[in-house]
Amino acid sequence: MKSDRLFSLLVIAVVFVASAGPAAAYTFDSVGLYQSFDEMTAWAAAFEAANPDLVTVVEFGRSSQDRPLLALQLTTQSPRRNDPGRPEFFGDPGRPEIFGDPGRPEFFGDPGRPGFRDGLGRLESLNDPGKPEFLFTGGVHAREVIGSESVYLLAEHLVDSYRAGSLETIDILANREVWIVPTMNPDGRIQVEDGFSRQRKNMELIGNQSPNPNHYQIGVDLNRNFPHRWSDASNNVYSETYRGPSELSTPEASALWDLLQDEEYFSDMLGAIDFHSGAQTILAPWISPGDFQANPLPPEDREKFDFLADNFSTLTGLPDNRLGYESYGTLPDSFYEEFGTYATCIELFKGPFTDYFRLFNPINQSGIDTVVARAIDSSMFLLSDQAFAFEPETAPGIDSSTLLPSDQTLAPIPEPATWLLTLLATAWLVSLRRRLP
Repeated sequence: MKSDRLFSLLVIAVVFVASAGPAAAYTFDSVGLYQSFDEMTAWAAAFEAANPDLVTVVEFGRSSQDRPLLALQLTTQSPRRNDPGRPEFFGDPGRPEIFGDPGRPEFFGDPGRPGFRDGLGRLESLNDPGKPEFLFTGGVHAREVIGSESVYLLAEHLVDSYRAGSLETIDILANREVWIVPTMNPDGRIQVEDGFSRQRKNMELIGNQSPNPNHYQIGVDLNRNFPHRWSDASNNVYSETYRGPSELSTPEASALWDLLQDEEYFSDMLGAIDFHSGAQTILAPWISPGDFQANPLPPEDREKFDFLADNFSTLTGLPDNRLGYESYGTLPDSFYEEFGTYATCIELFKGPFTDYFRLFNPINQSGIDTVVARAIDSSMFLLSDQAFAFEPETAPGIDSSTLLPSDQTLAPIPEPATWLLTLLATAWLVSLRRRLP
């Protein structure tokens, strides 16, 4: 009887420790495995300088707190990069004005040129009308750091596999323009890096929002500020999903929209993925369950989206379920509605709700590698010939031999504390039952 009581006390103590989680909440700094915004900005300049034949960095605007909004274009035989002998050749390390010199007053753009700009302020077109564009975005929500990490590593994967002689990547970059926006929300990202791990919105103070960062009222949800059914999104300025005073009111959303509408940069955006976390699912227009039911897409587009989602699911192990709430003003819906782009949202990761950073981001390297593999594998499929060789009702199955799968496992990330808690709780109940009359 005494041993049973001791066992019960021991189980209760272990269950309490397991359920209590870490002594302090995880933060960007305490995890220490992610690139900071400043590091990612420096990486972009260095990445372009090291790969002038493949990479161009474009500053397409400034955030509400005047930080650069950067996009990377990856392609071969770009109109701007096809003649290294040109004196204005973009990316020649011998030029004193090479992009990436912080001493230049026009670093990351020509201040005299409004709106989006390239790093050197030049006006030549980056767009090859013969190549469709594909866009990959991360960091729309500040606290979802893993999305930014995933798309910057996608850029590195494309260049590394191209240099290694991958026929698939050589074909992709010869026949497509790949655009990558690692951080759509730099101001909110800085807040997260400073320890305010719950920050979702940008940092544009609106109306009577509290300026106290601990209240998490500041800003506009960028993923509610885009045009598709913007007026149906939340108009509560204190809400984490506040839509903003008007569609495209934020400098971040409006700058991206301007970039996409300018034919010097984009003319045929065929596919896009917006990476998020906080759930684990694949979403295609319409994102909102009510919108999805009430406004069916044309059959050929529905089949196409279903085909893409099915293949993404096969590659990543993620389901393609609707979320349980309405989401209006999102990037994928707006891209599809405005540009006819086959745009999806992939929710890459959901952790335990012990603290905000851990809920939205893996906290160890193996977890990061697993999630990044999901992003890279789904992106490579979207860029593959298979994705757009599809014809309705005659869709081929996945041929994994033509893909470049990551060597990381795609199994769901385990949470040992969850099964341990369940096991110990069960043992406790069994021991109690034994003592009942």
